[in-house]
Amino acid sequence: MFPGVENWKWNRLFFLVITLFFFRSSIICRGVFAFHIAYPFRKMGFIKKIIFDARGAYKAEFHEYKVIDHLSILNEIEFLEKTAVQHADFRMAVSNALVNYWKQNLMIKDISNNYVVIPCTLSNDFVKPFPNPDFINQLKKKLGFNEEDVILIFSGSSAGWQSTNTMNILFDKLLKENDYLKIIFLGNHQIEKYDFYKPYADRITQKNVEPHEVLNYLYIGDYGWLVREESVTNQVASPVKFAEYLSAGLKVLISPNLGDYSKFCIQHQCGEIIDLNKPQLITLRKINYEEKKRLHQLAEKFFRKECYQKEYQKIIEFD
Repeated sequence: MFPGVENWKWNRLFFLVITLFFFRSSIICRGVFAFHIAYPFRKMGFIKKIIFDARGAYKAEFHEYKVIDHLSILNEIEFLEKTAVQHADFRMAVSNALVNYWKQNLMIKDISNNYVVIPCTLSNDFVKPFPNPDFINQLKKKLGFNEEDVILIFSGSSAGWQSTNTMNILFDKLLKENDYLKIIFLGNHQIEKYDFYKPYADRITQKNVEPHEVLNYLYIGDYGWLVREESVTNQVASPVKFAEYLSAGLKVLISPNLGDYSKFCIQHQCGEIIDLNKPQLITLRKINYEEKKRLHQLAEKFFRKECYQKEYQKIIEFD
């Protein structure tokens, strides 16, 4: 963040200029810093309303994963978050679990109906007709995989909340129990550092791909990986990767309390719950084309931006 995260308040000077051009407008602030850049100007009457766009539990995320390693910010983040939720005129949350976090952990009861829940939705790159089976089979061969391969895909970063230490143990177990399983890492991963890599190097692939290439790799997969430790950060999260996996026809391997999505998986039979505290035998089978198409249709039904027109309209009409 310019001019350095510890100097975030300096951005109020730039925001002052913006308020002069958009005097008495309403504003959507994404995150706690954006809210507190704008908040003094609302109190002075320069802007009309603030809509707080919350993407997670900020105090929990900062302390659990040290996303910002700055003592003064770590000390004040709880106050910044609570003030933003409490004093916003309207709120956007990425999960119902996040709203419950506000009520239980921040002790904020009176938000009435002044909020909407809009999960992270699909970008236009992922809103496409589902390909036919011949295309998927040809793509699988082109990318170097066999017909009988069962493919598990981990798409994402190595950030702390991805729980790569836990993944290290579970991938070793899955590779032992499933002879035809192959794993693809999409992103900048040092797969050689994992314990499971050496014994199964011929069954593990790592690819740095351009954003427009991601979907082709997802199409050839059977399962998408979304197993994370049960931190508060993960309990309120809405990883867009969930929607992307479904849109490509992947079943999601997910931890028990990941945002609203673990319950969604049970309700719509679109994934398998992997409980880190209760290791179990997991047999991964190929997902047939009809099932992949059904999973794609779930993503179309629940995770396109158009699915939340009513919620966006409520934000626009809020006064």
